[in-house]
Amino acid sequence: MRRSRSDDLLTFEICPHYIHRFCVDLPKNALIIETGRRDLREKPQISGVWEGQTQSARGSGSAVAEQPGFGEGAAVRMRLLRLTASIAVLAVLFALMDTGAIFARLRGADLGWLGMALGGLTVLTFLMAWRWQMTANALDIELRYPRAVREYYIAQLLNLVLPGGLVGDAARAARLKAPRGLRQAAQSVIIERFIGQTTLFVLMFFGFLIAMFLPGGPDWPLWTWWFLAVGMVVAVLGWLYARQKGVIARFLATALDLMARPRQVVLSLTIALLIIFNFYACARATGTVLPANTLFTLIPLILTAMLVPLSVGGWGWREGAAAALFPLAGEFPSAGVAASIAYGAMMLLAASPAAFLMMLHPGQTPGGKDGSASMM
Repeated sequence: MRRSRSDDLLTFEICPHYIHRFCVDLPKNALIIETGRRDLREKPQISGVWEGQTQSARGSGSAVAEQPGFGEGAAVRMRLLRLTASIAVLAVLFALMDTGAIFARLRGADLGWLGMALGGLTVLTFLMAWRWQMTANALDIELRYPRAVREYYIAQLLNLVLPGGLVGDAARAARLKAPRGLRQAAQSVIIERFIGQTTLFVLMFFGFLIAMFLPGGPDWPLWTWWFLAVGMVVAVLGWLYARQKGVIARFLATALDLMARPRQVVLSLTIALLIIFNFYACARATGTVLPANTLFTLIPLILTAMLVPLSVGGWGWREGAAAALFPLAGEFPSAGVAASIAYGAMMLLAASPAAFLMMLHPGQTPGGKDGSASMM
């Protein structure tokens, strides 16, 4: 049975990275994930972070739908803007660089290293699905590992091919049947993403600390050290804020508690190391051997560019960051672009089994007979 429009209105009052950000409207506007502040002070105190808010969100559904900018036209324009941004950045890069050198590196790519990157990305999907299962189970959501793997594959494919990079996560949350509804499901998805990004940032931070004392490393520009200083300040403030009251404070406290558990620490560090290796393998495949003292600094910085929301699957911004940062390792900008394109292609190839999974389980895929969200 298809859910009603009012039953599926949510407020993503979750963490600083997601406040004021749309996911997408799913087919026929059956599900709208919207931003907009709510008064959360009167909500009951229970085990979850946001449980008890659903009725408030449902009761205000019509008002939200009528707000300017929440319509289908605005969503379409935003998706077009993200697609245009990715294409424009790539066009500028190709106009400023030696495209012949870029395509020469891609044509001569080492299939062995590409195969290792593809295998690493496949293993990565299974590990991240395991991390999501652990996070969901810790939040009292029953999620079996095969289901977690299937949903993670589908989410990755949607994130890579649709503008914004959050569509797959939105569908992953909408399709997870949590005891206390979509709010609790969204909590599991976003905490899992938060743990992953935070672990990669921590690894990068320690990489820069080590690079400060190792001779012969890249001559990092001043802005990188300001970036690290700001990151440290934000981390300390976030830890202090998590000890306060409020929705975001409870989110941070919950996420930090889960992230500090030994199994999560080991798993998340393994995932972060594998992410770095996958990009390194793509660089090797396209003829670049990155120095060891850049693996935990340069590569995380490049991949951080994928978080820019004005893109499709991080395309354009990732290549731009690689072109800007590879010269610090003594390589040509074209080498960075080639490595980044190879990485993006391997990510798409690694996520392609999602298409088979959606055909294999047509009733459980977005837009299936169970009324869950569609891929648009």
